[in-house]
Amino acid sequence: MVALLIYWGAHEGGYQPTTWMPSALLVLGLLVAAAIGIGFDRMRLSRPALIAAGALAAYTAWSYLSILWADSPGDALQGSDRTLLFLLLFVLFALLPWRLWTAQLTLSLFALGIGVLAIVTLLRLDDAADVVGIFTDGRLTAPVGYVNGAAALFNIGALTAIGLGSRRELPWWARGPLLAGATAALCVAVLCESRGWLFTLPMVALLAVALVPGRVRLALWSLPPLAGTALALPALLDVFSRFDSPPDPAVQRAELIDAAAHALHVALPLIGGVLVVATVLALLDGRAHVPARVSGGANRVAAGLAIVGLIGAVGVGLAATDFRPDQKIADYWDRSSGYQTTDPGASRFGAVGSNRPDFWRVSLKAFRDHPIGGLGQDNWSRFYLLDRRSGEQPKWTHSLELRLLAHTGIVGFLLFAAFLGAVLAAALRGRRPRTVALETSAAAAIAALPLVVWLVHGSLDWFWEFPALSGPAFAFAGLATALMRPAPAPAAAATPAAATPAAVAPADAAGPTGDAPTSVPARDRAARRPLVLALTGAAALAAVVAALALALPWAAERETTSASADWIQDPGKALGQLDRAESLNPLSARASLTEGVIELELGRPQQAEAAFRQAIERDSGDWFAHFGAGLAAAAAGDETAARADYAAAHALNPDDPLVDEALRRVGTSRPLSYTEAFTRLRQDVQNLTGSG
Repeated sequence: MVALLIYWGAHEGGYQPTTWMPSALLVLGLLVAAAIGIGFDRMRLSRPALIAAGALAAYTAWSYLSILWADSPGDALQGSDRTLLFLLLFVLFALLPWRLWTAQLTLSLFALGIGVLAIVTLLRLDDAADVVGIFTDGRLTAPVGYVNGAAALFNIGALTAIGLGSRRELPWWARGPLLAGATAALCVAVLCESRGWLFTLPMVALLAVALVPGRVRLALWSLPPLAGTALALPALLDVFSRFDSPPDPAVQRAELIDAAAHALHVALPLIGGVLVVATVLALLDGRAHVPARVSGGANRVAAGLAIVGLIGAVGVGLAATDFRPDQKIADYWDRSSGYQTTDPGASRFGAVGSNRPDFWRVSLKAFRDHPIGGLGQDNWSRFYLLDRRSGEQPKWTHSLELRLLAHTGIVGFLLFAAFLGAVLAAALRGRRPRTVALETSAAAAIAALPLVVWLVHGSLDWFWEFPALSGPAFAFAGLATALMRPAPAPAAAATPAAATPAAVAPADAAGPTGDAPTSVPARDRAARRPLVLALTGAAALAAVVAALALALPWAAERETTSASADWIQDPGKALGQLDRAESLNPLSARASLTEGVIELELGRPQQAEAAFRQAIERDSGDWFAHFGAGLAAAAAGDETAARADYAAAHALNPDDPLVDEALRRVGTSRPLSYTEAFTRLRQDVQNLTGSG
């Protein structure tokens, strides 16, 4: 599973359906294997874990149910399958019989994997041809393909690595590489120049200090990575500023290549320095002894200083806003409506403005219009086109909370909130005296850190759709709940009442190591056999249904992707693949859209129009299906049908200039041709069908 999480991070965040759909089948297989290996007689989940799993399962079921009222059932099915993947990840990690050392090893392998990925990304800065491909407008997009997503991925890795590196129970030789990897991850995050990452970083850090036991230790051991990143900061920030300074594209490219190479040559020695310093400090830390009274007092002082600092920050903020923060927020909101340029050579971090306020406005409107069940999973984008005030056509809401409300309504929002509440309750369970060992409590808190980053930064962005970001959040949340199982009572303290069936295996009987309690008497096992058989049958049926829900859309996606990529070499084969895709996933119009585009490219407008009509039957709210039908009708000389189709496309996407132009040019001597339309859209067949 750790290898899969790293694989997603290295492959566009796992965003493409052809990446995460087979991964979901793999996770399902691992869950089935784990369930068989553990057996229902020995499965133990804590009450918070049961509540969390039940709430997330209910949310997943509600997501699938939203197919019934979604305008695009195919999109709702794909979004529900992605939600199922996250449920499988959580249940798998919550079910496994973790011990402290296996949890620490798993988290360490993940953090080190992200650190290696960060170093590999930095090494790519020395390749001039590669640099041009992994930067967009002077900002690093690799390896996720999205600047904010890449920054969040490395922030998750850095925070997890720092949390682990601060723990003296880990071997000293492992703590240095963890903190060096954290330094590399932070350096790469800076290169992304993500304002959302910078804005949420203090909140994430504050929550980490509040959540992880040993606040002073965590703060002190964060200093080596922070110091290394701070020393590299001028060279890292210089990449964007040098790219942004010259107006000539050729000079920009040269400046980007030179600045990126310089950033690499500055960052690598500093990462090596952190490795040496942190390893030496870890060796000394392992030999030092701090009395519990001193460390406890230091933590209380640190908590007090954090509270004082928070109060001071609030006071400074009020003074800076003339005690009218509401007015300042309103002014910022107004300035944020639309992207604003910075002075040439300035840092991207100093810029303001985006279209997020408009995305959020429409999301709230969607919730107001559909408060109970929402629009249907993954059905927000077409709703935005009807009421947008920007020139963008985003697919996602850019906010986790608004995503839940707009896609699945108040029911989905409350179900997911129940899941988060149960996970938080489990993660904080170890803070109660004598519940679990301090080391176990710390490991559980560190496991919850990816979820913290995902929630806080994801409140301003779209991270749900990236398994490389959502995967660690859900999986390690499951690990945290599993670690917080209360320990069973010692055998010596057992009473005759402990032999009763109700007391032999209570829901919380497994200890923090995940060990099962003592064996159940044969008579009790026989009495429970019908229940075990019923649960086994239900689980087997659920696994088969889940496998079909994932496998059939994946097979259809593979056929569609292959056809759209290879149709020029063999059109007949491609069209046959699309026919199979339509049969495998009758809810989706993607295969029909792809067929319509290919038929147009082959110069067969009648066949293209038939394909687009079939797409409209499956998804009448897709503006491009109507637009494609209009292009096909115009190519066939049917002006009446073309005008009607363009009008339908305009109704669904009223502010698209190309649709307006196509409608104006119907009946003229120069109607819009499909060749001109595709050129103007500047997309290939795959992107036109929504798979890009």
